Amino acid sequence: MADSLRNKLLEQLMDKLVETHTIMLPQSMINAELENSWKSFIQRFGMPEEQIVPILEAQGKTKADMMKDWEADAVKNLKGQLVLGKIQEQEKIEVSDEEMDAEMAKQAEAYGMSKEDLKKTFGENGLVEYLKKDIQQKKLVDYLLNQSKKAKGEKFSYQDFIKA
Repeated sequence: MADSLRNKLLEQLMDKLVETHTIMLPQSMINAELENSWKSFIQRFGMPEEQIVPILEAQGKTKADMMKDWEADAVKNLKGQLVLGKIQEQEKIEVSDEEMDAEMAKQAEAYGMSKEDLKKTFGENGLVEYLKKDIQQKKLVDYLLNQSKKAKGEKFSYQDFIKA
């Protein structure tokens, strides 16, 4: 399945999961997510916050305005993370040593390194746990997409799909 189609299906599935589960989030959790969004926003510009704020103000926006605009997405993302975490826990989706080893070998080949060198580099930079979480996330997504019911819909060309 093409990545763009997979991502679109996952987005639709996540929308449905979040929509069908009632989850009350503490405001502190939402605020922390919004602060992370703000930090990412600042980082994308590659400028200090002190320089970005006046640019926003020149456009009639403030940090508070931006956060208010982002709040619905932040809530949706947090709820999605909580639902996914619960599904992962209930379905006992884990990563085996063999899966880690296979992914290390794959990435070592992609980087033109030996598997041992990659393991050492990942270990020194604290990336082993990150890789494990990434594999676990992919397995969870595969599980969800395989379990979801897909309804037949309108047919359209690949080009139309990409435009959408």
